[in-house]
Amino acid sequence: MLASAAQSHDDFAALSNYLLHGKAGETVSPARVSWIVARNLASDDPLRAAKIMAATAKLSARVEKPVYHASIAWHPDEQPTDEEMRAVADGTLELMGLAEHQALVVAHGDTDHRHLHLMVNRVHPGSGKAWRTSHDYLRLDRAMKQLADSHGFDYVPAHRYNADDALEGRRRGPHKAAVQKARREGVDALPQMPKDKAREIGAEMQRLLPAARGWGDLDVLAGLAGYLLETKGQGAVLADGNDYAKFSSLGLTESIKALEGLFGSSLADHRRRAPELVDGVDIAKALVTLGLAERRAIRIAVEDAMQQREAARSERSLKEEVAAALRAHQRRQHERGGR
Repeated sequence: MLASAAQSHDDFAALSNYLLHGKAGETVSPARVSWIVARNLASDDPLRAAKIMAATAKLSARVEKPVYHASIAWHPDEQPTDEEMRAVADGTLELMGLAEHQALVVAHGDTDHRHLHLMVNRVHPGSGKAWRTSHDYLRLDRAMKQLADSHGFDYVPAHRYNADDALEGRRRGPHKAAVQKARREGVDALPQMPKDKAREIGAEMQRLLPAARGWGDLDVLAGLAGYLLETKGQGAVLADGNDYAKFSSLGLTESIKALEGLFGSSLADHRRRAPELVDGVDIAKALVTLGLAERRAIRIAVEDAMQQREAARSERSLKEEVAAALRAHQRRQHERGGR
């Protein structure tokens, strides 16, 4: 179940004609109108209702576009009863703050999917005050989520209005500026990876992030997912040859700025310097880029590199402890000799 809202306008008669007869020159199915119900109106005849609404709208001298039009549709696999559709329509008006406004609900039956239209007068018939349309699409989408859950229907977010949900499970194409820049550089503009995939990668990186001591370790964490950590503008992205994710979309508790403070240097500085470790990871990444190895080769190489680094750290720690103990022993010997 999903909903959409049209731009407000000033012609109730035009909308009522569309609800009854479709677009001009369009062949209308006899089954176009399934049923009609009126709310806070003396008539459920669309043409008469339009005249009543237009007269009521004159109560407000300031409102130029009193007509509000929204539609609600169900998937063809879902076949709500007329009673369920009316309940959803009334619930929508209630949740949108339009329950006391004049409204005409028109159900259409000329498509595979059941759907209805709401023609609403933004001007309240009693107070003459106009209902505000600000962020109406977000309010409408939230109403659909609540009503779908309560009535047992599948909720489909209105992708046109809900950019975050639109990225769930699918890539978003590169924007125009990115395409133009890539064209100038002679490369392909990458799409942005689905948000659920980015969060999954971020969750794995977050698990290991507390152990990271520098940008080199973060490179390893990115490599575990088969990606490279790269600078982009003032921030960073994870990217390979297929897609990318903004660092901020990974859901990590640490931002790039926070990591720069933690590591004592910027990612850009790290990239300008020689790599901390040239090992099988770099070779594996190069082979994957050239299509000569599978991505799992990176993960295997990364795991080996992590073991080598941990062993090196353990060895350094042991050497540091021995050196510290030797210095302490020498200091004690010196103190005894000075007595």
